Amino acid sequence: MSKDMGHDTVTALAESDATGVTAEIFADIRRTMRIPALTSIWRTMAASEEDLAATWKAVKPLYSTGQPEAALARLRAEADLPDLVSVTKEDLRNQKLGTWKARCFDLG
Repeated sequence: MSKDMGHDTVTALAESDATGVTAEIFADIRRTMRIPALTSIWRTMAASEEDLAATWKAVKPLYSTGQPEAALARLRAEADLPDLVSVTKEDLRNQKLGTWKARCFDLG
């Protein structure tokens, strides 16, 4: 496996651009994990088809055990997360975010 850890997740391979074996692995990951889209870790790993294939081959059997779902259920049940406060566009405008950030939030 590659030792290069300097990957940029922003420029990770888009699922729609995947072809061949990579596209097949992506489809298998989505199907096995029952997720609609892949996280950037899988799309970044696709820079090396060999690493992607080896990692998925090692990880996939775990999903037939139900352990990932059980761990997620425990995290959700035990997590002490703060209540989120709604933020309106007016609240954001009052923060004087600057033109670029205002455009990111479609504040005009």
